[in-house]
Amino acid sequence: MGKKILVAVDDSLPSTRAAKYAARVSSFAKGMTYTLFFVEAVIPETLVEEAKTDPKAKADVERLDRLNAESAKRILDNHKELMCREGVPENHIETVAQRKQAGMAKDILNLAQQGLYDAILMGHGDIMRSRD
Repeated sequence: MGKKILVAVDDSLPSTRAAKYAARVSSFAKGMTYTLFFVEAVIPETLVEEAKTDPKAKADVERLDRLNAESAKRILDNHKELMCREGVPENHIETVAQRKQAGMAKDILNLAQQGLYDAILMGHGDIMRSRD
């Protein structure tokens, strides 16, 4: 049975390099499967509360939610396409987006524990600096 690798991604160059590295490693270890994981930004709680009574705020929350989902899909799709170009079979790559809950690092660790992953891979630098 192959190894399960969790690859935390964002739209940074280090993240792209990590995904490329993961794909290249797969040529040495057959049967590896990957989960590309993106942690979405949180919509400010004050705006969410205001949206319960203010139609304009509600529209803003819905717009932000849509933009977050579109951004997550674009980032995950780009990383998946990169890994496929590097030779990873498409059916060996799963994508997961989740709104930040406990903090970016903790969310990554929680998914890794729940999914019984063999390794976590992420780029250094921007992936943690600007969003946690």
